[in-house]
Amino acid sequence: MRIVPCTIREAKKFVREHHRHAPRVTGAILAIGLEHEHQMIGVGLLGRPSSRMLDADRFTAEAIRVCVRDGAPKGAGSKLTSRLKRIWQLQGGIWFKTYTLASESGDSLRGAGAQIDREIKRRKWSCASRPRADREIEGHDKFRWDFGQLGVIPA
Repeated sequence: MRIVPCTIREAKKFVREHHRHAPRVTGAILAIGLEHEHQMIGVGLLGRPSSRMLDADRFTAEAIRVCVRDGAPKGAGSKLTSRLKRIWQLQGGIWFKTYTLASESGDSLRGAGAQIDREIKRRKWSCASRPRADREIEGHDKFRWDFGQLGVIPA
C-alpha cells in the first residue's frame, strides 16, 4: 500500500461510491489516496473542524472522511488517518480530531494513535438561529477521537 496524490473531487467521488453511511462530504481542504496493486483502495479528506468551538484557534483540523473499499488490506484506514495527521502537523497544526459512529469499532483510529475524547449524543444540527436540512447521520451517537497535542516540527 502506498499514499498517492488525489484531488478533492476524485476523493469525494470515491466516498460517494464506497462509504457505508456518509457519502456526502463538505468542507475538505486536502485529499490523499491510498493505492494497492495499482488500484485506488481508499481516500482521506482533511478539513476544518465541524464544531465551531474547536475551530477557534485555527490550529485544529479533522479527518472529515476516511474511506476504504470493502476487502482493503488490514491497516488501510490507519495508514490514511496517520498520513492526514502528519500532513496537518507539517502545516503547523497542533490538534487533530475525527469522529466515528458509536457502533463502529474504531480499531483503525486506535491503530493510528487516537483515543476517544468525548461521546457525542445524537442531536439535530438545525435550530432557529441556523436552520439546516435533516441528515440521516444525525440519528446516531458518535465518538470524537483525539490524537493528543502534535509535536512541533523544527523548520
